Amino acid sequence: MGKILGIAAVLVIAVGAGAFFMMGGKEKPAPVPSSIENETAQAVTEPTDAGETPEPEQTVAKAPEPEEPVKQPETPVKPAPVKVPENQTIKISEKEIRENLKDGTPAPIMVIVGPGSFEMGSPGTSRFADERPRHTVKIKKFAISKYEITFAQYDKFAKATKRELPDNLYMDRATHPVIFVSWDDAYYYAKWLSEQTGKTYRLPSEAEWEYAAGAGSNTTYWWGYDEKPNMAHCFGCGSGLDPRKPTKVGSFKPNPFNLYDTAGNVAEWVQDCWHENYEGAPTDGIVWEGGDCAYRVVRGGSFSSPPASLRTSKRDKFKSDTTYDQIGIRIVRDVD
Repeated sequence: MGKILGIAAVLVIAVGAGAFFMMGGKEKPAPVPSSIENETAQAVTEPTDAGETPEPEQTVAKAPEPEEPVKQPETPVKPAPVKVPENQTIKISEKEIRENLKDGTPAPIMVIVGPGSFEMGSPGTSRFADERPRHTVKIKKFAISKYEITFAQYDKFAKATKRELPDNLYMDRATHPVIFVSWDDAYYYAKWLSEQTGKTYRLPSEAEWEYAAGAGSNTTYWWGYDEKPNMAHCFGCGSGLDPRKPTKVGSFKPNPFNLYDTAGNVAEWVQDCWHENYEGAPTDGIVWEGGDCAYRVVRGGSFSSPPASLRTSKRDKFKSDTTYDQIGIRIVRDVD
């Protein structure tokens, strides 16, 4: 038995030596016991501060930087339209006013005249029977257009009411008095101004027109008793202007009330129906009702009239529904 154990020991030694030489003569390190591995692992993961367990480090994906938005071109902001107050009366001077129309554009300039009184018509010795009897008229305060109404001013009304624009005979519509308008056209133009402004516009009464045109005087013309050259545009007035058509409004000096072209240029419709004379005429300056309303009164003479027809008291009659190349419009406005 002892012999057998001896042989076994020799064999073990021989096998160990062969393995040593096969490994290049290097000794293989002994395996670390599992208890030591655990201790080492615990030593690495243990916190340095007692009681804290470090969170495992995580790799967070970084969100891409947002791209800068493309700058859009700025849209210009239109300023809000300025609303012009309706029915606004603008005082130009002590005696001159005007309103704005609903679109903000100006209505005609109006001159305040009166109150006052004057002798209307011609004396009993006059050969003009339709201008007699002369009578005293008291006038209340009113406003009357400083200039004759121009084509451009009338055109606003015509376009708004879908009326045909009157022929201007190649004249500048902004500066020349409107012609080829009937009494009906003139009447509705004044009514339209009233709707636009909230004020009462109308055609003048015959008495108001004569008082304003003569500037309250009792002379034959507003400038005196005699004809004078270059005081108005008429046939034979010595102005050198074309006698076949009117000229620009305001081309001659105004009368003492600061009204232009009350003599010559174009004659002007008034409100009154035609009466053959002044028998029974009102004495307070109002419109004379009755008469022959197929014809309306026209005052002031025109570019085609002789100087004698520019007299302040001169009267004419024309059919109310017909247009003429020598008749235009002057309007009045009631004032308090």
